[in-house]
Amino acid sequence: MLISGTDFLGTPFSGPPAAMLLVHGRRDTSVQYDAARTVFEAVPWSRAMLTIADGGHQISGRPDVISTSAAFLRWSCYGGDPGLGDAATFDNELTTAAAPAR
Repeated sequence: MLISGTDFLGTPFSGPPAAMLLVHGRRDTSVQYDAARTVFEAVPWSRAMLTIADGGHQISGRPDVISTSAAFLRWSCYGGDPGLGDAATFDNELTTAAAPAR
């Protein structure tokens, strides 16, 4: 899980595949939103990105961030339906293949 992630300077992802959740505020002035989108687009495996439309750099205590993060972590550990919702600001490209076998 990555909150307010920045550009990774083009270094490719390596190692075993791991589902990733990126969370970023659209109004972040410390880490540009486009940098987070660049990282999201480069993840070669199961991924999701929660965009906080009215969020800046400090978004970690928001109820929507907490509930989405908890659901993602639950899914990452136990599998099943990620149950992450269908909010307009949520890009869900998680695949059931990335979840652990039960």
